[in-house]
Amino acid sequence: TFTLLKLFMIYVTIMLLVMIARIGEYLRAGVRVRFSFGQRLFLAFAALSMLPLVILGYANRNVSRERAEVALERTLTRDLEAVARRIETYVSDEEDFARGVTDDFCRAVAAEYDVDFAVYNGTRLLASTRPELFRASLFDRRLEGLAYLESVVRGKPFAFLSELVGVIPYTVGYAPLTVEGKRVGVVAIPTLYRQQEIDEEVAERNVGVFGVYAIVVVIVLAGGSVLASRIAGPIRELSVAARQVGKGEMDVPLNYAGADEVGELTSAFREMTKELQRSRAEIVRAEREGAWKEMAKQVAHEIRNPLTPMKLAIQHVRQAFQDNAANREELLQSVIRTVLEQIDALSRIATEFSHFAKMPPPEYARIDVHSVLEESIGVFAGVEGIRFERESAGKPCILIADREHLRRVFMNIMRNSVQAMPAGGTIRAQTLVEGSILTIRISDNGPGIPEAIRKRIFEPNFSTKTEGMGLGLAISRKIIEDLGGTIVCESTIGSGTTFVITLVRTLREAE
Repeated sequence: TFTLLKLFMIYVTIMLLVMIARIGEYLRAGVRVRFSFGQRLFLAFAALSMLPLVILGYANRNVSRERAEVALERTLTRDLEAVARRIETYVSDEEDFARGVTDDFCRAVAAEYDVDFAVYNGTRLLASTRPELFRASLFDRRLEGLAYLESVVRGKPFAFLSELVGVIPYTVGYAPLTVEGKRVGVVAIPTLYRQQEIDEEVAERNVGVFGVYAIVVVIVLAGGSVLASRIAGPIRELSVAARQVGKGEMDVPLNYAGADEVGELTSAFREMTKELQRSRAEIVRAEREGAWKEMAKQVAHEIRNPLTPMKLAIQHVRQAFQDNAANREELLQSVIRTVLEQIDALSRIATEFSHFAKMPPPEYARIDVHSVLEESIGVFAGVEGIRFERESAGKPCILIADREHLRRVFMNIMRNSVQAMPAGGTIRAQTLVEGSILTIRISDNGPGIPEAIRKRIFEPNFSTKTEGMGLGLAISRKIIEDLGGTIVCESTIGSGTTFVITLVRTLREAE
């Protein structure tokens, strides 16, 4: 059992070292090692719980060792006293001691007391129960100097010294032999013969304690895992809920209803989501009302512009007919033209609003972007003073999109460029293909757009021109984003403006 416990501890130690080594490799490679809250909580709980167990285990090991040493010294004291008294009663004087104590005598005493020993006369070996060990030079035939000092010179009744056979430590007990009041020798009892018994005794003492420690460690780790999961579970649920709320999902179920701090946090989170729902509803309502107000204001303004000249023209022609003016027929024709022009303007306003509110459903097909660009350029090719330059990728650039939608994007951009250069200028259209990325750049050398205006050019109803609703670029951005792309405006005052359209093509489109 003790061996199995040691193997288990060795296995755990190796696993910890491997884990620490892997973490070190990640850190050296610049990879950030991340642990979840539950994992960190479990590791902290395990460390705090196991540290006292390790300290207690180490202390118990030392106590067990000390107890084993005390028990060993007690046994050696008893055996030394018995063997020494037996030898001292057997010999009569110093000469009898030197002649009568032989290996056979020692074996007889050893059989009587069940203990192996050696007898020294002065500092030299006199006899032993295991003379073959001395002949093989496993034991020194000379008495250890410190043993001679303690037993003979200082006359201590018992001395216990630690000695080595190779790399194996063992304890040797020494006791002086006194005949006729004179110390004639020393008896030594090495524990090397009984080392296996001593180790088994220590193991038997430790196995119970280490077994209890092992059970406690398993219980601590299992309990720590359960507690960490119970503590981290609600926090993990809150984390998932927070991400869902960040995505706009307010109806997030939270099942934890404890009365602790985590429960209070969960309750506060529920209240926060309810408050966010109310706030978002109020914001949406306010934005909707603001949008309608702004739209109504813009529509009223745009409609009022054509109605005013129409009213003035009709009033003029009515007055001319009342006065029987000579040119009233010519004036009538002029007024009719004016009214028709303003009606056309009202129709354009209605059309722009209709397109912005609901674009016609796209009809996706494989189209050549170059041909769509050429068609858009052809619409403005006859504008006086405007020159077009083309730079294409060199081969047909196929894209799955709605042809009319994409042409509207190009025409909106080019129309803005033409209107920005009343005195004439150059418009450059460029296409670039890099892997699956298609980049379309439409630039002009006009006056450029100031930073404050450039930030708002894609907003609906924003325009710096006296005509139009300011919806063209807003519609263009929506078309490009529906295709999964982006459109940005780059401009430098005095150098011109560039619109950069980026689209991602699939493999099927690129073939």
